Amino acid sequence: MRTLVSILAFAILLYAGSGLAGEGKPFVDFEGQPKSVEDYFEDGKWTVVMIWRHDCHICNQEVDSYAFFHDGNPVANVLGLSIDGMAKKADAENFIAAYDLPFENLLGEIGDVAKYYQDLTGRRFLGTPSFLIFNPQGQLSANRVGAVPPEMISNFIRRSSGTNNK
Repeated sequence: MRTLVSILAFAILLYAGSGLAGEGKPFVDFEGQPKSVEDYFEDGKWTVVMIWRHDCHICNQEVDSYAFFHDGNPVANVLGLSIDGMAKKADAENFIAAYDLPFENLLGEIGDVAKYYQDLTGRRFLGTPSFLIFNPQGQLSANRVGAVPPEMISNFIRRSSGTNNK
């Protein structure tokens, strides 16, 4: 019985979402304003969304390299999307401060992030880190779950753009 209750609670958490954000804006910035990933697209630039959680071991290992990628890449920006939700907002803020992240970050409830990810990719959200890569036209070009070296993303962008930019 306890297992069934746990499974049901997880399913509700995963699929119900929080309803915190506005219509069409499933996440919030750290000031509490409803936002969407698309709000952060820039003309002519790729957008790399890193979905993270403050206590994700791999996220903690890789986030510095994504800060350097963001600062040093003229054709791409990084946008962080934390699945910590409002209940762990302070932990997410501490993560951002600890790594002095130069890129914008949004906060989402796990159910909202999972739905967004599945709607975009057609695949179930498996966990953090996960990456979504949008081309300069705002179209999803790639997605991946797990550790991804920024060099791999740079190479993907270079091949997809037909340029030699690093």
